[in-house]
Amino acid sequence: MKKIILTIGLVASLLMAGCSDDPEEPKNTNLVTFNLAPESRIAWKGKAADGNFNEGTIQATGNVDAVVSPGGELKRIHAGLVEMPVLTIEVTNLPAHLKPVLENHLKTSDFFYMAMHPKVSFRFLSAERLNNDVNGYNYQVRGEMTLLGQTHALEFPARIILNSNVLSLKAKPSFKQSLWGMNYHLDESYPADDRLLDGIDLSFDIKANR
Repeated sequence: MKKIILTIGLVASLLMAGCSDDPEEPKNTNLVTFNLAPESRIAWKGKAADGNFNEGTIQATGNVDAVVSPGGELKRIHAGLVEMPVLTIEVTNLPAHLKPVLENHLKTSDFFYMAMHPKVSFRFLSAERLNNDVNGYNYQVRGEMTLLGQTHALEFPARIILNSNVLSLKAKPSFKQSLWGMNYHLDESYPADDRLLDGIDLSFDIKANR
């Protein structure tokens, strides 16, 4: 019995010694939430097979959580959620009498189906540092976009800069709308002037405040 007790005591002491050597979580960083400025908008562009296009913007709301050093240096993006209300979609390249026609059409079941899916959202999952990118991007952003009730991965390079209490995010991602079930006039049976290309370009230069 004494031998068993001694053996248990020895194992316990070894386990405790091993635990004491584990590195502690770094305490010299802070998790900071940055809220998108109220005027934030994301630009979009959709193209037809004949080379014509329409473009506009949509409002963006939400926040980004970042790990920041006490000296104010951005260490990494931890998480974040950006939501885009379909109600705020705006067409910017058409004359006044055609602008509301397309805006209303985009809100129907042919496109964003606002009655069933009032928001498009993008969730940040990670952002890894890039080095020597020719376009000036310094992070590779990985996340998930939810559109028409479907969620799929979306990743893109971005330029993310922390200047005092303002986090700036610039990027020009694109995505194939068919992956999310938006298939209006994509079939090649449509003539070129009435057929849409499977690809929507986005562009944003938004700021988030601490």
